[in-house]
Order: sequence, then structure tokens, then C-alpha cells
Amino acid sequence: MMHSPPLQLLPVSTDHYWVSGDVAIAPGAAIAPGVLLQADPDSQIVIGVGVCIGMGSILHASGGRLTIGDGAMIGAGVLIVGAIGIGDRVCIGSATTISNRSVGSGTLIPPGSLLCAESAPSPQPESAADPWEEQASEPSLAHNGQPSDMFSQNGTPPPTSDLSSPEPVLKEPPQADASELPDNHNLGNRDAAIVQKSNLQPGVYGQVYVNQLLGKLIPNRNSNP
Repeated sequence: MMHSPPLQLLPVSTDHYWVSGDVAIAPGAAIAPGVLLQADPDSQIVIGVGVCIGMGSILHASGGRLTIGDGAMIGAGVLIVGAIGIGDRVCIGSATTISNRSVGSGTLIPPGSLLCAESAPSPQPESAADPWEEQASEPSLAHNGQPSDMFSQNGTPPPTSDLSSPEPVLKEPPQADASELPDNHNLGNRDAAIVQKSNLQPGVYGQVYVNQLLGKLIPNRNSNP
């Protein structure tokens, strides 16, 4: 817990504060003893009407204009630094520090507060590349040893089987009716007759035709001794 310094009750006077640089004080402003009003070169302090500044406070204008709005109340031991604006009717508690941060009108700041300019976030350091992510980003190989994302290099997708086409259906041969099948006994007799007939035929092909032709040309060929 922060403890505020004890305040010394001294009579308010305009003869015991110190001014340095370009400082403009409006009529009716009350400034306690021990107050320091300092403006750097090319800077300015402007104190509005009815402003009350507690003893031991420091107002330091740096890099521009430091403005205290009308009717603002600044407690004892307050430090205000920078080129900022304190709005009208602002009440700042004792032992408060305000650096490069403006305060809107009608704002109440408790004692012992610290208000600083919001700094820009520091850049994040570049993290080292993860080797596992690099391996995961490499193209995976298919079963035949070719990269699966080969089409990303040459612009043509790899041939793939059409999964949507239906598979061909094999049809079974029609079964004949039992009544249409020939009898085995008749088949056996027919085969035996064919074998017997083949045995009776002459061994030379076309011999019968030649004999018939010779019989027509030479009718008496068989009657010669």
C-alpha cells in the first residue's frame, strides 16, 4: 500500500512559487508555495481560470504546450510532464504522476496514481523454424515412390480411378431345362454309330469319287482281265 507524504498546512500565496520559461497564468488561479512551473525552450505552460495547484507540485512542459483547463484541481506533490492537456474541472489527487498522457474533462484521479503514455508494443522476436513442421510440409510419397502432390508442380493431376463408376456385373450362363437336355443313352448310341461308320469309310480321302469318275469315263475298265 502506498502512503502519501504528510501535507504541511501553509497559507496560500502567489509569492512563493517559481516560474521558468513561457508560462501564462489566467486571473483567479491559486498556486500554493513550492510549486514549480517550468517550460522548456519552444514549449509553453497555460493555466486556466480558477485553477488550484497544491504545494510542492511540478508542472514541466516539454516538447509542446502543457494546458491546465479551467477549474482544474491539482493536489499537493503532483508531477505533470510533457506536452499534454488537462481538461476542465479535472481533480487530481496528491502524489500523482502524469507523463505524456492527456486527461479528459471532469476526470477524477485518486491519490498516488501513475498515468503514462501508452507505449507501442515491442516487436516479437522471430522464432526459430520448427524442424518437425518442415518435415510435415514436405510432399509425401505414394506407394509407387512418386510424390502425391506431383500435380502441383506440372499442373496436371495424377490419374485416379473413377470410384463413381459401377463395377461390371458378371452374368451367369443360362441353365438349360432338364427336359431339353439329350438323353445320355441316346448320346452313347449315336457316338458308337459315328465310330462304326467312320471305320467303314475308305482310308483314302476322295477314293469313291475318283472310282465313280473312272467308271463313267471307262465303262469297261472292270471287265478287263
